[in-house]
Amino acid sequence: MKYFKSLFILCVLSMTIACSSDDDNNSNTQNILKVGDETYPIASVFIETRNDNTILNFQNKSESELMNAIENGVTLNDFNYSYVLINQNPLASGIYGITEITEYEVILDATINEGELNEGIVVLEDDSATISATAIDATIHSITDTFLEISITFLRQDGVEISASYSGTYFNFPDSTLD
Repeated sequence: MKYFKSLFILCVLSMTIACSSDDDNNSNTQNILKVGDETYPIASVFIETRNDNTILNFQNKSESELMNAIENGVTLNDFNYSYVLINQNPLASGIYGITEITEYEVILDATINEGELNEGIVVLEDDSATISATAIDATIHSITDTFLEISITFLRQDGVEISASYSGTYFNFPDSTLD
């Protein structure tokens, strides 16, 4: 299921980026993913709505780097990716917790090869017996048609804190009919 989800997300990203003319870079230094004491940049975000849910996708590569990997078969290494599914559509400013965020995953150091997400270190996953969250606190400080400011903190079962903070433009993918 996770393989299908990852492949689907990359396909959605491909369609989303192909239609976008926005700037590829969000250079704000607060755009980070933090796993324990390690910090990783977030370069781009896309949002997908599906039925009554909103999926937020964060990655450390720009849209142009991802498109090059997906469309031209270029291998993309050191790919960090995370997503959360929030049971809310449309997404609005506010606080969301573990009851509203039903799916999530954080993968570090993955590879995109021939358009597929491969390998990587899964550090947080909603259906894992050992690396799922016991608490989630997500605050959407601001959201418009093109701008998002959000902070998310997960407390993993072993006490490791994983957080993401992002403020910048995003790419929107409207309601998906694929599940």
